[in-house]
Amino acid sequence: MKKILITATASLLILAGCGQKKEASKPGEEEVKITATLPILTEKVDENAVQKKRLEFPTAEDGTTTVQTLTYQGDQYLTFEIEVISPLTEELKKSVEEVGVAETNTRLKASLDEDENYKAATAVRGFTSNIEVLEDQRLKNLSTYNFQDLDLEGIRNNTYFQGSGIIEMSEVKPSKFLEVRQSNGAIVTDAP
Repeated sequence: MKKILITATASLLILAGCGQKKEASKPGEEEVKITATLPILTEKVDENAVQKKRLEFPTAEDGTTTVQTLTYQGDQYLTFEIEVISPLTEELKKSVEEVGVAETNTRLKASLDEDENYKAATAVRGFTSNIEVLEDQRLKNLSTYNFQDLDLEGIRNNTYFQGSGIIEMSEVKPSKFLEVRQSNGAIVTDAP
């Protein structure tokens, strides 16, 4: 049985190498083809160049979408944005029905300004958050971490950030962070 398997594999390799013959073309045409592919083969990513990656996660069962944008240079994080768009809560839906999107956003901002946990979080240096009701009646939460100015100790000591993974993120290289996110279902692409 082993001999048959080895013989079959060898035959397939030989047949694959005997593919269709390419017709000889003019010498000038070959040079153009080779020249056209050389930049692709020799292109290298400058490790010191600023990289910007978009991480898009599968839509959750309730319709929530999460998109993260990571900007980094070499092994240094620059910024990390998390955009979560989710369905409105019943309370927010009712508010939109009664007073409209603009007034609901005004009330939401006032409510957040009174929330002690939210105020403490937005007081952490290098972190910003913007929560708003969109015209299509979904809730958008955009959180931005500016690692060049981020107070990691403030993040560590604030309950608002528990489970955010920012401290753990800061302890690994961006390439590893992207690899882990990709293994967790994120589609990673270059961001504009």
